[in-house]
Amino acid sequence: MIKVPDAGYVTVSSDYEQMRIPFESIMYIEARKSYVILHTFREKVISNTPLRVLLYDLPVRLFIQTHRNYVVAISQVNALEPSRVTLINNEKVPLSKNYRKPLINTLLELGVIDKGF
Repeated sequence: MIKVPDAGYVTVSSDYEQMRIPFESIMYIEARKSYVILHTFREKVISNTPLRVLLYDLPVRLFIQTHRNYVVAISQVNALEPSRVTLINNEKVPLSKNYRKPLINTLLELGVIDKGF
């Protein structure tokens, strides 16, 4: 189960222990069959929490889904291409057609990109 404290952390189960991961340290989240991988600046944390549960507890102003199996931190977005998002560290994350328009609308609303995009 996931708990989101007021301090900006998400708590997940990993290797039979509870881990508190600050929102600002998460670059992106990748869903696999029965687990998720939280990619942080320092490490990859594997948890058996379903992505849909994790999405429910993440702040919508900090994270956005780009693909049915991927969620990125908005602060880490560096470039958009038709089928992928490039992060600040040059990692590529898939961007599906279904999530492209909501992503662009959110980035426009937050002022990350301008209307000429």
